[in-house]
Order: sequence, then structure tokens, then C-alpha cells
Amino acid sequence: MLIPIKVITEYSLLKSLIKIDDLIKVLIEKNIKICGICDDELYGSIEFYLKCKNNNIKPLIGMEIKIEDHTVYLYAKNYIGYQKLIAINYEKESLLLKDIIDDNILVVLPNKEINLYQEFENKDNIYISYNTNDEKKVALILTDKIVYLNNIRCLFKEDIKYIDYLKLLGKSFEHSDNDYLNDRISKDDYEYLLEFSNHINIEIPFDKRYIPVYRKNINSFIYLSKLAQTGLEKRLNNKVNKRYQKRLEEELKIIKEMNFVDYFLIVYDYVLYAKKNNILVGPGRGSAAGSLVSYSVGITDIDPIEYDLSFARFLNPYRNKMPDIDIDFEDSKRGEVTNYVKEKYGDDFVALGLTFNTYKARLILRDLAKVFKIDIYLFNKFIKCIDNRKSLKTNKEEDVVHRYLRMYSELNELYDVAMHLENLKKNISTHAAGVVISSVPLKNIIPIIKDDVINRTGITMDYLEKLGLLKMDFLALKNLTTIKNIIEKIPNISFDNIPLDDKKTYELFKNGETNDIFQFESNYAKKTLIKIKPSSFEELSIAMALVRPGPSNQIDLYVNNKEKGKIDVHDSLKDILKSTWGVIIYQEQVMRILVKIAGYTEYEADNIRNAISKKKEDIIIKEEENFIAKGIKNGYDKEFLNDLFNQIKRFAEYGFNKAHSVSYSLISYRLAYLKANYPVYFYISLLSETKDDLKRKYYLNELKKSGIKILKPNINKSHNDFQFKNNYLLLPFNMIKGLNENIINEIINNREEEYLDIYDFLIKNKSIINDNIYEILVRSSVFFSFKITNKALIEKKYEIFNYASLEDLSFDKPIIDVKDEYDDKTLLKDEIKYYGTYLGNHPVSIYTKVVKAKDTIKYLFKNIKMALLIEKITIITTKKGDNMAFVVASDETGIVELTLFPEVFETVSDLKENEIIFIEGKSSKRFDKYQIIVNNIKRR
Repeated sequence: MLIPIKVITEYSLLKSLIKIDDLIKVLIEKNIKICGICDDELYGSIEFYLKCKNNNIKPLIGMEIKIEDHTVYLYAKNYIGYQKLIAINYEKESLLLKDIIDDNILVVLPNKEINLYQEFENKDNIYISYNTNDEKKVALILTDKIVYLNNIRCLFKEDIKYIDYLKLLGKSFEHSDNDYLNDRISKDDYEYLLEFSNHINIEIPFDKRYIPVYRKNINSFIYLSKLAQTGLEKRLNNKVNKRYQKRLEEELKIIKEMNFVDYFLIVYDYVLYAKKNNILVGPGRGSAAGSLVSYSVGITDIDPIEYDLSFARFLNPYRNKMPDIDIDFEDSKRGEVTNYVKEKYGDDFVALGLTFNTYKARLILRDLAKVFKIDIYLFNKFIKCIDNRKSLKTNKEEDVVHRYLRMYSELNELYDVAMHLENLKKNISTHAAGVVISSVPLKNIIPIIKDDVINRTGITMDYLEKLGLLKMDFLALKNLTTIKNIIEKIPNISFDNIPLDDKKTYELFKNGETNDIFQFESNYAKKTLIKIKPSSFEELSIAMALVRPGPSNQIDLYVNNKEKGKIDVHDSLKDILKSTWGVIIYQEQVMRILVKIAGYTEYEADNIRNAISKKKEDIIIKEEENFIAKGIKNGYDKEFLNDLFNQIKRFAEYGFNKAHSVSYSLISYRLAYLKANYPVYFYISLLSETKDDLKRKYYLNELKKSGIKILKPNINKSHNDFQFKNNYLLLPFNMIKGLNENIINEIINNREEEYLDIYDFLIKNKSIINDNIYEILVRSSVFFSFKITNKALIEKKYEIFNYASLEDLSFDKPIIDVKDEYDDKTLLKDEIKYYGTYLGNHPVSIYTKVVKAKDTIKYLFKNIKMALLIEKITIITTKKGDNMAFVVASDETGIVELTLFPEVFETVSDLKENEIIFIEGKSSKRFDKYQIIVNNIKRR
């Protein structure tokens, strides 16, 4: 029998193979009722505690710490002790040994640190550990408070060999061949472990909430009520009817009863800050858009009554769960809002969320390949066969992977190690959205990671709410930045005044022309839009709910019903389902059905909806019986009720929250409106936001199709942003590949007035212009305003440089007698090299008797001919070992993806990017992506 008190988990990054779930499973199998972890951080403490408690295992929480060059192990005796561990961990860099002594902490000295024992005046809570009989004898000379201790870094003896590889991937550490969960210890050792464990009893409270008070000198509820009332009157132009007033009062009552008044005020405050400081805020997100209070105070911009949204779906007193108001901010300004919150509530009360990067299939193979010194050519071929979405175990079942492992023993050994290290935590990172705000210093409740800018939580976001902490999501949404950049260039338009009935916008959706439109960019979404043909905002919201894999079988039913103008449902359901043509699409519809047919309250209906979506079978069975009994009582037929409840259960597979659908549809619509009505500003904004060559090519082509003339950067006119005037778009310097930001800024700063000629330019920029930078500038044609050809500037480079380097400039400037220019082929080659695209007409635009890229979606499963420019080639190896290729290609209308199977690819295996090809093939669909299967290919 064993009491393992020093289990080192994967939270000691790259020092252990043990995941907490695996540990708990083995503890249960071995009937071990007490267990302790002792990592070098407290990252896993709450996860371990909860999972132990859930399985009737007594948790011991320890921490290994280095102080004054000595290593000691600290164990919390109780919750106060756990808080002390958090404090010690937070301040560990400045602590002395005497600072760790506390009545609520047990200190364990490793046997090698036994000399420290005499340095502690109070030895009541000091233990000496031992691992051998000799160490035990020495320890007993000093004290009877000893404890058997063994580092446990893996669960099984056969896994010990893999620990060495962790050392090679991370930091070095000491370990032995006994660092596994060995339950064969003496009765004496067990007794010492039990005595040690009996001093520990940790009970972490999960019944508290740490929501800050918005303002200490006001009555929060009265303040929120006034804000909401005033805001609603403003929203409705002082025409608040009984329905709105009643809903507002009911919501406020629930918010007060659940003690979330200050929560709403805190969100209101930072949203207000953003809006006052010209930071674009999304109209809503998730179920929070179902709150009239949120709408009234300006947290959201969706009227929940107009769109028939449910407050109960957002906040339900029967679930007693924290509300979840996630806010989208323009991505470039999100940091300003988090900084505001930190300044308002204080450094110690605000932190960003923690997350971990883990070793996925390809990453662990890559890192281990360096350790194994695998031949790079062999490894690069092998890694292409690994699907990163699958586990290494599943990948191994693929024939091509299995063949590699059979043929190459070094790959087989590498793969075996990788399978044992896969999914381990590699390093820490910051959660993309999570922000925590507390009423008490966070370091009193949870582990905290210090940071000069803003602290991070020392546990992941999953466990913060369980501890009663206020968890917010501040999401950075790039699409809001795009919208902001566009509307700033257009007079008399704002984010909130874009009309929702614009015909051009709906035509764009109906035709599936939704590249770069939020949530509708995928080929599957475009195909769905073409089917649904939304002609109103309500129908666009329906499309939003349907453009995901789950409800695909409902799309045809919805489209057929809509085309026939027929709703084939029970009369009692027509009011609820008429807007979706008889199809259950939204979660809120299920709730309305449960209320109407069985007489549930809206909150009870939400509980049932939640149970169905989470597949809680015991609740579902019970509520199905209740539903049928209540329905019969209300006069409905049992067979109808059975069928209806089955339909509701099937709905759980695809149901969508209407509040979220409406909110995100509003962003999508506004972006599409700008694309449809202001395409030039739309694409200029997108151009300024990307460095991706493929996207830049597409955006520039779209601008050229709109009749815009693209001008290369001008040494005297260009800056770091795009300049549009009189149908001309002047490119910025940062479009040129090879020019870094420092050089660009120097060129602009040294310009003061216009550069007079090439000599003036070189003289003023002597310190930054070398041969390479000069050639980049010349070949990217930035000096065209000097009336000298690129060829002349290259061929006369040395004469030009020599003159510009003279101290005495009274000498005559060199005569540049080269008048001709490079041929078109060379100039086009330079455009591709330095801009990543053709700036003039697309080279295949002259071929008109072919299908264009934008039209391929109309030719599904049909044979077509196309003229294309190769943008990108990805070569892979099939299960049989043959090479094939996936090719991204373009014409002047857009981009297509081509698949070249081995028999076709072998005829053109030396294809290059920027090569023009003519293909014949069939338009097809794979994994919801459209592609052309090439049957024949010719080169120009």
C-alpha cells in the first residue's frame, strides 16, 4: 500500500509524463485513497483538488521551491496553508528560508538538505524525507518527523525510459529509475506517510463570489435601474410601451435576486469606456443579446423584443450560474480596454487568463527529430504524411505512415517516444480573450504569474468561475477593425446607421459573393447562401444558424418549405415556427414550444434545453414523461407529443442560439454592406491589414476589376498607408518585399521636401542605402518620377554611388546615357519578386473562352476548362508512395484550388509558382471545400 505524496505532474513543464486524469484513474484502480502532488508551480492545484474530491481521494497540495539555493517541499495543511503557498509562490524570488515557516504549512527537507534542519528555530512543522534505509537512519537521529518520499514522474515502470527525452526537450533535472508509482513499500514507511498525511485537511471554498462593487458610494441597483430606464427611453424615443417596461422590470428583478447587479455595471463601464474612446464594440455576442437591460444600458445593440430573444437563455435563476457577457472589440484596440480595467480596479485585482501550449502530433515529432538527429530530407517527407488533427496512434494506422515506420528504424524509435509525450503541456501562454476581475487581491485566492504589464492567472480559465471569480471575455475581432477603417474614410456613415434593407447587400449574399465576410467565407457557407437566398435580415440570421455542419439536413427542408410557401406543422406550432418555415432552427424556439405545449416557465424550459444539449439522459427521460403528461393535460394528443419531443431531442444535434446568430449576422451584414456599396474602401482596408501574398493578389485584382489604377510606390509621395484619389491607388512602401520598417521610416523622415533626383536621395540616406536596398528600390520602380529607367539606374549604379559619396558636390553629375528599359518579361518578374503579384492586368485575363474562378461554384460536378496562374504548390505522398499535388491558382476574378492526382502530376512534376497553365477538369466538393480535379494540364 502507498500514499504517494510527491507526484510531479505535467504542470511541472517537461519534467513529468503524468496527466492528472491518468493519475486519478490509476489511483482508483489501485484503491489509493490519499495522494499529493508537488510541482514547481501551482498550475494544476485546483484541477487536482477537484478531481480527487470527486473520486473520494484525499488531496495533498505541495510545491517544490528553491530558496537561497536550497530546494524544499512545502505542503498546505489547510486552506489557509494553500493561500500561504500561493503567497510564497508569488514572492519566491525575494524570500528567505525563514519566510516559509508557517503554522499552516508542512516543510519537507530533502535528505540532501538535512543540514538545514538546525537552522529552523521552530521545528514543529519540519519533516525530513528519506528514500533509503540509510537516509532513514540519519534522519531519525535528528527527529521522529520523517516521511518516505519518492519522486513520481510516470505511472508505470516501463515508461521511465521516456523521461530522459523530456530533459532533452526542456530544462535538465535529476531523476532516477525509481521515479514511478511503485506501491511496494514497507509498513513502517506507510505509517510515516500516513502520520504526515493526517496533518493535512484542505477544504477549498467554492461557495463564494468575488464580484467587485462597481462604486462604493452608490446603491448599485438603483444606479443600474436608472441607467436602464433612461437608456431604454432613449432607444425607443421616449415611447416605452407596457411590454418593454414589464420585461425591463422583470430582468432587473432577476439580476438583483442573483446578486449580479455589479457585474452588469462593470461590463457597462468598460463598454462605455471603449465607445467614448473611439474603440469599436461589437453589437453583441452569445445569449447576452437576449437581455433588454444589456440593450438599454448600451452593453449590446440588439433589441431582444424586436428579434424575439430570450432572457432566460442568458440568465436563469434555476441554474445559478455566472452570467456570460462576452464583448467583441476591434482587435487593434483590445489592449486599451484591458489596461483601462487594470487601472480602474488595480493591478492586484485584474489578471489575464492562462492557457497552455501542448505537444500536438506534428510538433512533438519535429522537436524530437532534432533530438534524434533524423535526416532532414527523410523527416520532411515523413511529416507530410501526418495529419495534425489526429492522434499519433490514429495516424499510425495509415498505410503510408506504417510503411515509413517499418522501413526506417530511426523513425520508428522516434515515433514510439513521440506517442508517449504527445499532448503533454509544453509551455504557458496567455488566453486569447479571458480577463479576470476580483473584489479581493487575486493572489489571496489563486496562483498568480507576475508580469510587468498585467498579471496572469496561475490556473486555467476553466476553474476560475468554480472559485467564484468574475471571468470576462474581451475578444479581439479583426472584422471590427476592418469596418472601422472603412467607415472612417466615408462621410455620413457610422457603424450604427447602416440600413438593414439594402438590395445590393442581399444580392451579394444571394450570389455567395462573401469572401472576407465574417462567418460566411467558407465554400460551404457560400453554397448555403446560394440555396437560401436571404432577402431580409431575419433570413440572413437563419442562414447564419444553418451554415455549420450540424444542421445541413435542415437546409433543404427549409429551402423547400420556403419555395413552396408552405408550413407543414401542427397548428399550435405555426406562430413559433413561421419565421423559419416550419423548421426548428433556434434554441429559443425549443423553449417557446416547451412553454406553449406543456406550460413550463421559460426558465424551466431553458433547463430542459440545456439538459438535452448536454445529453443528460436522466433529466431527459424524466422531462419527457413530464412533457407528455403536461401536454395531455393541456389537450394535446399523446402521439403528437411523443413525436414532438423526439423532434426536440434531435434538434440538440444542430440547435443554435438565436441571440448569437442575430448579433453576428449584424456584423456580417454591415461588412457586406460596405463591400457591396464601397468596394474600393473595403479592399483598401483589407490590403492594409494583411501581409499574405495570395490575399494581396486577390484584393488588388478586385480593385482593378472596379476600375482602379494601381500605382507603384513613389519615392516622393508614398508613406506607410494606401492613398486613394481620383481612381488611383498609390501603394505604400511597406508593400515592397525586403524593406524593413526602420528603412522605410528613415526614407520618409529624411524626405522633408521632395527628393530632387537619385543623387539627392542617396546623399540624404547614405547611412541606410547599401547595394541590396538600392536594388530593391530600383527594381520595385519607386524612382519612376525621376524620369530615369530602372535599367539605367542599375547599369550606372557605381557612377551614381561614387558621385553621391563625394564631399565636394560642385563637380558635374554623371551623364546617364542609358535610355532603354528592361523588357516586359523582366519588369513583370520584378513585380512578382518585390510585390508578390502583378500590379497591371492579370496575365491570364487575355484568355476569355474559359471558365473564370468566381464562376466555378456554378459548375459543380461538371467538366470545365480554365486558364490560371499558379500561386502555391503543395506536394504530398500518397499511401502508395506516389507524389501528387494541391495547387492554389488564380485568374483575374479570384482563386481556385486544384487537385492533381499522381497520374496527372507526374506529367508536370516540375511545375513552378507564377507559371501559367491551361487545365481541364471537374469541379467537385470535398470536406465542404470546392476544388477542381484536374484531368489534363498544359503549360503556356
